[in-house]
Amino acid sequence: MVNWHDIRDKAISFAHEYKDAKEEDKWAKSFWVRFFDVFGVRERSIGIFEERVKLLSGASGKIDFFAPGRFLIEHKTTGKSLLVGYF
Repeated sequence: MVNWHDIRDKAISFAHEYKDAKEEDKWAKSFWVRFFDVFGVRERSIGIFEERVKLLSGASGKIDFFAPGRFLIEHKTTGKSLLVGYF
């Protein structure tokens, strides 16, 4: 059963901990591991980091986190475009 009080407390702690995390290379993996932990989810139970994919441009690349049939995450450094290199 979900305990919303615990989730709220973890979310507040998470927000404070990562408020200044602006660089993808330094923070992406730990950010998402902690984000999933807010909800009591182990990232390995739903997906994987750095999944190789074929981009719309035809080149190959990696998606930061991929949960098959559910969602994908592409984490970027503050100010960096999500569109560059994908289309």
